[in-house]
Amino acid sequence: MKSRLSSSWTDRYFAAIPHRRGLAANDRVKVRLSVVQTASRHARDPKGVRFDLMDECRAAGIDPMPMEALVNRASLLADEQITAPGLGNLGDAIWDDVATMVRAAKAGDAAQGEALLARLSAIKAAGWPGPSDTIGLAQIARLTGFPTKTATACIASSWICTRP
Repeated sequence: MKSRLSSSWTDRYFAAIPHRRGLAANDRVKVRLSVVQTASRHARDPKGVRFDLMDECRAAGIDPMPMEALVNRASLLADEQITAPGLGNLGDAIWDDVATMVRAAKAGDAAQGEALLARLSAIKAAGWPGPSDTIGLAQIARLTGFPTKTATACIASSWICTRP
């Protein structure tokens, strides 16, 4: 009886791990997308917009100091793009977290997970510019699902499921 109870508890515990990892990754994606949006706003208004996501970064387990440096060093380029040191690394971290979210969904529903993996591949192919520290304002709007003038991050799990 004890081994059956213990086995049942451990099965539920370990089955929940991908779900927990997916939720934590979702929190990090939302904060990181907010950082990208804030960097974009700062690049367009360097004197008016400062980094204000310390608490959100800490809550998601992200070191706020590099995020603050990224935002406060973002600058606007002539061709409707921004550049900021570390932007490419931030993009890689976003994609890694989105992949973690998709794997968590796949652990719960294999068919849905496969569909989301295919969707993620298509979005990645058309989306983030890779390891570059430069990104277009229009691309930021597409990736976050909001106009570039807002600072609200989208809910990444909804984004990957619903964006064309």
